[in-house]
Amino acid sequence: MRYLAFVLVLFLFLAGCDALNPKPATIVSCNDSDGENANVKGTVTLELSDKTKKTKQDECFSSDSVREAICPKSSLEISTRNVVCPSGSCVDGVCTEKAKTTPEKPDTETKEQVTVVSCNDSDGEDANVKGSVTIELSDGTKKTKEDQCYSSDTLDEAVCPKSGINLGVRKIICPAGPCVDGVCTTKEKKTIESGYDYSLPPPSSGPRDEPATSEPEVELTVVSCNDSDGEDKYTKGSVTFTMSDGSTKTEEDMCASLSSVREAACPKHKSISCGLGYECHNGICEKLWEAPRE
Repeated sequence: MRYLAFVLVLFLFLAGCDALNPKPATIVSCNDSDGENANVKGTVTLELSDKTKKTKQDECFSSDSVREAICPKSSLEISTRNVVCPSGSCVDGVCTEKAKTTPEKPDTETKEQVTVVSCNDSDGEDANVKGSVTIELSDGTKKTKEDQCYSSDTLDEAVCPKSGINLGVRKIICPAGPCVDGVCTTKEKKTIESGYDYSLPPPSSGPRDEPATSEPEVELTVVSCNDSDGEDKYTKGSVTFTMSDGSTKTEEDMCASLSSVREAACPKHKSISCGLGYECHNGICEKLWEAPRE
């Protein structure tokens, strides 16, 4: 009997120690009903080892962004991240298309929607040729835009519109010379190598009746091209061109817009969309996020 009583007392003592020193709670499971889809209103359910359950629904952060509930990575609280609705508005925790407004009917007659009938680019987006783009609309209107210099080394190349009826432009950094009168130029002789086009030199400034006394022109070609980030839109990289005369030229990644990055690449630069939930800052596509609430 004494032995049984001793065992019973020991059992109660150990049980009391466990009650006084409970184990910290851990995550048993986490379920996101919409898989972080901003176009679907979802709920995240978090279950802890102490039988606690926590839930959080997606909700609108602003008129054009949604606060998406997500599973936590380390804490015991449900996290959130803000997602900008790409082409609409946020309604009841869901990214939706904005309702299209119907134009008023003048004189009880409905105007037909104006569309692009044809578009002609005279230089085919060639930065070394000054060209112009002309579009003809379904209402008979014609619009024209010429290539022009945006800065001393950047060209605004007129391009056909991808959508809508307004002429667009594409910014091109002149690879080997200044921008003059809507054309990327250089002092070296025209050479096409690895996808880059270097324009002809200006005419000699000496008297026309005297023979040229300058040294023979040397054709420059691109010997090598190195891309430091391998076209990674999430990394700020640069491209370095090595010319046949030993000189080098370096160009860095830069933002083409808030939603796309102009990725410096070999042999030609590329405009890459950052994608849903990302914005371009300082030449990098950065994820929009919000720290978990305490």
